[in-house]
Amino acid sequence: MDEPDGVASTQRYLRAKRTVDDRALSREVFDTFAAALDGPTRLIDVAAGVGTMLERLLRWEALPAEADYTMVDIDPANVAAAAEYLPSVARSLGYTVSSRETSAALFPDATAAFTLTLRKDGRTVRVQAGTADVFEFVSRVSGGPGHGPPSGSGPPGGPSPQSVGPTGSCGPRSPGTRPRRRTSSDTCWGSSRGRWSTTRRSRPTGSEGG
Repeated sequence: MDEPDGVASTQRYLRAKRTVDDRALSREVFDTFAAALDGPTRLIDVAAGVGTMLERLLRWEALPAEADYTMVDIDPANVAAAAEYLPSVARSLGYTVSSRETSAALFPDATAAFTLTLRKDGRTVRVQAGTADVFEFVSRVSGGPGHGPPSGSGPPGGPSPQSVGPTGSCGPRSPGTRPRRRTSSDTCWGSSRGRWSTTRRSRPTGSEGG
């Protein structure tokens, strides 16, 4: 992305700080999380930024053979940057990359969105990304008040999504409810064998998932 000299780029900063975030992560917690992803899995990355969490999962080969990875971010500049950044990262790691139509059911009002399919050595990662308010998005995919689960939002026969749990917890949250404190967080929200869990790092609102 071309940027004027001297102008700070949030997206460039988010890409640059990935290695710092790598060192800050608890590998014990990460490895425990990755070990639980032992079947067809759906993950939702909240405040996904430019996609550095997905990049980390690809680099560390933490994803199972079949994964649906959904990225949600409120900032269209982040989503647009991820659309440029992730294909080159995936190709550098040996993945073939193809694009497909983004689900209107998942992101009906998105101002930026993209969809990719990544394949390598028998592993398939389907990526959907778009702009959305996270609370409205979670209510929509979990069938909260006024919403039903969108068709095509995950692999056939997969478990129905549950709402993201409160900060620091694992497990489902009652549909339509919200955390008491609205924060921006790194969230890996995954289902494997019908179990859903949340892992997140809370930060002040306005910062992005690494």
